[in-house]
Amino acid sequence: MNLFPTPVGDFMRSALRDFALSTTLSVEVTLRTSQTRSIDAGLATYAEATQSLSAFRQIVTEDSGEIRKGDVGFFFNPAQLDPEPRPKDRIEDSDGTIWTIYMIERDPLSSLLRCWTR
Repeated sequence: MNLFPTPVGDFMRSALRDFALSTTLSVEVTLRTSQTRSIDAGLATYAEATQSLSAFRQIVTEDSGEIRKGDVGFFFNPAQLDPEPRPKDRIEDSDGTIWTIYMIERDPLSSLLRCWTR
């Protein structure tokens, strides 16, 4: 259920998201992305790149399609990301908890990259 109907909802979601992404409300995270894959004697190994950056964190409170209660969304400015994350990459939050990305979406209103994790 949507709290705000469209188009008022679109405006409110955008305004609230912009407010929430202010530097005082963001969290510091480490993004761990798999870079390369090499196969040696049948074993696959992956090099990992890390980036420290700020993100807005949203804890999901109710199921919505593929996104489940308890999942955590991290919203990034794509200009900060090099390279962009992919599913199965990991995010370590400031508490040391490691989250695995399972879905990535581009927000058409704010141009943010939304990474949904479990």
